[in-house]
Parts: sequence; C-alpha cells; structure tokens
Amino acid sequence: MAEPPAPEPRIELFNRGDIDAFPRFQPEKDDKRLFEAIKDQELIVFYGAGVSQLAGCASWTGLANRVIGAFGSTIYSDLDKTVLGELATVDPRKAISICCSRVKGDPTLEQYYYGAIKEAVTPGDAAAFANIHEQLFKLYPVAFVTTNIDKGMQSIPPQLLEGKKVINLTVDEIDAAAELRDGNVFYLHGSIDDLPKAILTTDQYIDYYFKPKAHLERFLREVFSGKYCVLFLGYSLSEYEILQNIYHASKAGDGTQTETRHFLLTPIYSRDIAKFNIEKGYFRIFSVRAIPYFIDHEGYLRLNYVLRELRKEIEASSATTLDLMREIDGV
Repeated sequence: MAEPPAPEPRIELFNRGDIDAFPRFQPEKDDKRLFEAIKDQELIVFYGAGVSQLAGCASWTGLANRVIGAFGSTIYSDLDKTVLGELATVDPRKAISICCSRVKGDPTLEQYYYGAIKEAVTPGDAAAFANIHEQLFKLYPVAFVTTNIDKGMQSIPPQLLEGKKVINLTVDEIDAAAELRDGNVFYLHGSIDDLPKAILTTDQYIDYYFKPKAHLERFLREVFSGKYCVLFLGYSLSEYEILQNIYHASKAGDGTQTETRHFLLTPIYSRDIAKFNIEKGYFRIFSVRAIPYFIDHEGYLRLNYVLRELRKEIEASSATTLDLMREIDGV
C-alpha cells in the first residue's frame, strides 16, 4: 500500500511559541491603569456572549438560527428560512426581531420562540460553564456587568456569591449605581427567568437605551464615569447603545479625549494582525485599549489561559491584592 503523501510545508506568520507569548500585559506601562484599578478595587468586569460560548451556549448568530428553526414550516417556508438564515449571519438582532414580531400575540408561537431562546443560552457543558465564570469571579472586581441572560455567574459555588447581590436591571428598578460594590452582579439585558423582559430585539434595544429609565441611566453613567476601570471580555464592544455611553463619559469637560480608561481583551487569528492594528485606533476613540490574544490553536477556549495569565500578573504586581486573593480563595 502506497504511503500517503507528506503534507506540504506551511508558512505561518508566527510559530506556536510566538503566538503563545500573547497576551503581553504591561503592568508598568500601557496597562498601568488596569493594574492600578485592580489593586485599588476599582475594576468592573463587563462580559458578553463570548464567555458563555466556551461552555456551548449559542452565539448571537446561533441564537437567531435556533429561533428561525423553532417553527418548522408553521409560519415560514423553506425559502423564508433560507433568507432569514442569511440575514442572521450579518445581522442576527434583525433576524430575531422579525421572528419576534411574527409570533407576538400567539401564545403557542411565543412558546416556541422563548423555548428556542432558552435552549440557545443553556450550556452544553455545565462544568465548563461554572469554571469560566469562577475564573472571572477570581479577578475580584468591584462588580460584574453582563449583557448575557444565561445566569452564568450563579453557576459558581454558592459560597462565593454569599453576601453579593444579583440585580436584573430590566426588572429591578433600584438605585443600581449605588450597588456598584462588593462584587455584585448586574444583568444588563435581563434574565432567562423573565424572557419577555429580556433585551433581544431592535425595538427592545431602542426602548431600553433611548428612552432609559432613571435607574439605568444613572447606572451606565456611573459605570463609565472614569471612577472605575472597565475590563471587557467575551464582548465585541460593537453595540452602539453601550459605545455612546462610553464615548460621552470619555470626553473631558472641554470636549477633548481623555486618557485610556478601559480595556478590551480581543481574540484574533494571527492572519488578522493588520486588521487589529487598524481597529485598535477605533477603540482609542472611546478611551479603550485593546489587548490581543491569538486563537489560532485553541480557538475561543484560549480565554481560559488569558484569564490565568492575567491573574498571575495581578498576583505579581501587588502583594496586597495577592493577600486578598489568597484570603478569599481560602473561604
């Protein structure tokens, strides 16, 4: 039997060692603000769907496709579903909005719709789900803010959440800005427990952000005020509703741009270095520094490694913070 042909040699932008050297945190230089905020307990962790995807939850596109497929041929023909599926790839929120508008007022169809959403945000790997959220928890920020509706932070050991408040901003009309402390958890877009009030469709986003209730407006203004340093992860920072709040808060009183206030952990493939170098200038408009890490070999699971490396840097840069972490870890 003939031997299979040898694979052709590959030319890579970087070898594995170069890629594994990222992210390169710089506590004494470009990332000084981040590490000072951690040490001074002024860090807010803001995370999105990229975190829950590590445990098998659907992406936005995946969620839209689950919703489209939930109805069989009840309301959409095969052609309709094909068109909607193509739309879901480029604008999943629009596809979800179309489906939601079609089922409103029909209890049976609404049941299919909400059932598909629940299925999409239910993790396939409960242990991985708990693990990634526990890693976030062990950054010990002053608070957690998430656009996810999957209640991921409640998957960690309950003793870690003891004494912390879990606040659903679509339901709990309290002075949430005053609760940015003690590691409290804020679900910005609602919860799987009350899906009719979750923020998923375009009209819901408009009502929520452009006609905000006073408690939401105060909360967002406080989060991005500059008093805290926000670390974004598993989140693309592409929602204009969030960007407008960051942008207005990032301007000094005379309208000039302020220094770096926030940080974004950015997963990229090595082929996308040029694109990243261009886009990081875009994030600077919002006083956000993008920190890249490569996903060539591990995919989005690389975030687990990044969080471990960040924790190591935190421990190395501050004895006080290290002592606090050890104390909490011992609980």
